[in-house]
Amino acid sequence: MGPALFLYSLLGAAALIGYIFLFKTKKGRDWLERNS
Repeated sequence: MGPALFLYSLLGAAALIGYIFLFKTKKGRDWLERNS
């Protein structure tokens, strides 16, 4: 596994965690509703 592939998978995991965090918090849900 090359370093670029590792970086992309790390980025994907971070994005996924960010989305989960947004959906789990009420503030995040309100923000999503305003910006959708």
